[in-house]
Amino acid sequence: MRHTAWIIAAAGSMAAPAIAAPCPAGSYSITGQTPCTLASPGHYVPGPGFTAQLAAEPGTFVSGFGQSSAEEAPAGSYVPGFAATAAIPASPGHYVIIPGQTSQTEASPGHFVPGSGATFQLEAGPGFYVPTPGASAATPASPGHFVSGSAQTAQSEASAGFFVPNSGAASAQIAPAGSYVPTSGASAATPASPGHYVPMAGMVEQIPADPGHFVAGTGQSSQEQAQPGFYVPISGASAATPAAVGHFVNTSGSTAQLAVGGGFYAPMPASTMGIPCGIGTESYGAAELCRVVSLSAIGGTGPNLVASQASPIDFGTIRLGSSATIFLSLSNLPLISAQGPGITDLTLHSALLSGADFTAMGFTPGMVLGDGGQVMLSLSFTPTALGLRGGLLSIQTDQTASFGGTGDTFSFTLSGMGAVPEPASWMMLLTGFLGIGLIRRRQSARTSPPARAPA
Repeated sequence: MRHTAWIIAAAGSMAAPAIAAPCPAGSYSITGQTPCTLASPGHYVPGPGFTAQLAAEPGTFVSGFGQSSAEEAPAGSYVPGFAATAAIPASPGHYVIIPGQTSQTEASPGHFVPGSGATFQLEAGPGFYVPTPGASAATPASPGHFVSGSAQTAQSEASAGFFVPNSGAASAQIAPAGSYVPTSGASAATPASPGHYVPMAGMVEQIPADPGHFVAGTGQSSQEQAQPGFYVPISGASAATPAAVGHFVNTSGSTAQLAVGGGFYAPMPASTMGIPCGIGTESYGAAELCRVVSLSAIGGTGPNLVASQASPIDFGTIRLGSSATIFLSLSNLPLISAQGPGITDLTLHSALLSGADFTAMGFTPGMVLGDGGQVMLSLSFTPTALGLRGGLLSIQTDQTASFGGTGDTFSFTLSGMGAVPEPASWMMLLTGFLGIGLIRRRQSARTSPPARAPA
């Protein structure tokens, strides 16, 4: 029904009545007619003659006054409730694909959204991963790990034999030859230690050098063979051992040194062969030097007499009941001074003395004479009968022998003449004999049974 509005004119007069009109879109009144009120932000009036404004539905918004329609939240934003005056941008870690949405979507695992207002999520690229939803950034693979594909939710551990030195890797590196990786998740390969080598890539352990071989440095991919003059007795060696003096190594890759045999010597370390001894010299096993041994005699009745005496050793004429002594010096005189202990030692194994009239003192079986060593033997002659008396002293040594063997025997012929004692000596002997006879006679008489009387 049309209403008539009267307009108050100036005093004393009446104006013609005004006719009310419907409120246009974007405004309203309780009657739907003018005067009208503009729709407030968050609200709208879609057509004329509305008596109330409408709240913007979820997913839409109205930003100003007097709007006749609500605006859809654009992609990348959303409106969760009624009467919104603005759309809310999607927060980091979230996105909104299409307009008019009432909520934002959480980035799924393996994806991320770095900023606000996003309309799509991003895949984590190779070398990165996203383990949880709603992430605003991808996580780089840590050292020792890698991510080979896109949109991954976890990193992969580098296997044994492989390593990853940096973060954000898309693949693991294989351990190069000369190094190894014994465990998974390694950030570096371990160089082979001295005495060890790694011959190929991707190995999980190092290999000890074989006996006869060695590895001097670190990070080696091969072992080195011991050269002649050197040997390696054990595995895992970082250096070859030079053959000791008196020894040699004549082949490559040896695990032991060899002792030079009798008649040879090796004066320097790392020898590759034994050297034959020269004329007039000899050696036994493991000799550093060849040697010459001289057994000489010094004769006389006491240590003050220094006249030289060679075999035969003659004690001269000695009367029965007397004795004479000669000192025999046995010396070990090597050709060259020894450079190591025991190289020129001479062992006197035994001494054999024949002849009842001769005795020897000062000898010990197995005695050793070192370089320049000397032993003094005391030889005595006590004749037991008249006339020429003889004997033989034989000393067995290890000269020209191999280890602990029996070598040259040095013999000394002994001689002396038994003579008639002096008269005074004879009287002393006869007196002695008479005294002994009387003592025995008395002892016999005491022990004889008493004579019986005749019956």
